[in-house]
Amino acid sequence: MSEPLPANLPPRNTLAQSTQRYISLLETQLSIAYPTENLEHSSQLNRDPVLKLVVSLIIVISNRSCPSGEDYSQLLDEWLHFGLYELPSLHDYKEMVRDRSFLERLYQRGIVNFFLPVLALEELKEDYICLDVPIGFTTLELKGTGCQIIFIKTPPISKCKLTVTFTVDKNLKYSTTHRVQFMINHPKVFPENTEKVDSIEGSVWHPLPHCCPLHVLVINARGAIHPHFNHIFAQKTSELQPDVVIVTETRLEALNTLEPRQSIHFDSSLTIESPLNFFGGTWFLWNSFNVAVQPVHRRKQLLGTEINLPN
Repeated sequence: MSEPLPANLPPRNTLAQSTQRYISLLETQLSIAYPTENLEHSSQLNRDPVLKLVVSLIIVISNRSCPSGEDYSQLLDEWLHFGLYELPSLHDYKEMVRDRSFLERLYQRGIVNFFLPVLALEELKEDYICLDVPIGFTTLELKGTGCQIIFIKTPPISKCKLTVTFTVDKNLKYSTTHRVQFMINHPKVFPENTEKVDSIEGSVWHPLPHCCPLHVLVINARGAIHPHFNHIFAQKTSELQPDVVIVTETRLEALNTLEPRQSIHFDSSLTIESPLNFFGGTWFLWNSFNVAVQPVHRRKQLLGTEINLPN
């Protein structure tokens, strides 16, 4: 039996699309559900009390977003039991977004994108692709604001080169583009029947016994402490058991990645730092008992590696 709606809260499907986007953003960030759960039910808020300031900011922005914004903020307040009297003034709001550490939090949780910052009110639509990459060069491209998940399988190989890089386009509101490039050579092979190698019909050729497919999972995080990313990461790594995981758009410096990575069960890593902690950033994760990964070249926003599979 479903729980009754709290008094005065309309069903979600009767609300304007813009209102529903604010609700979805708050549901994701607080790990609660409209309309039956409020701030008291938020596990995210219990772990990170500063999140209440973030919620107040979102309510203030909703109030000023359009002529009917006051109705938005009143609805959000009634749902969350926030208390409109606790909302920051316009002056306080401006000071909040000037604070570097607070602004970092907004980017790292995926609450804002671009610069100047814009609330991430787009619908969370997962773009999941399972891809078999061939021998030769393959380049994949991910947008920093997208919700892309790519599971990649190579042919049987003993090693390959894998390069990750990202660019920040200042002319497009500091939007980011990530590229993942595979370079796979033909594996060493041997004939199934040596007597038929020179015959007309020929022989079937097989990769050497120690060759095996490499499985790589690529996830675009949109901030490495984004609650949705942490959920997807745990789910997909458990389900797919990848050899290597590449996390793009972490929005973190290398020194700040330790805490969120404590729940990530890989014993080895390489990182590319995020400029300003606002854009880009990449994690390269693997378990050393499965594969050996060596950096072969790196620049500020590029990391090239050679991956060797065990014999």
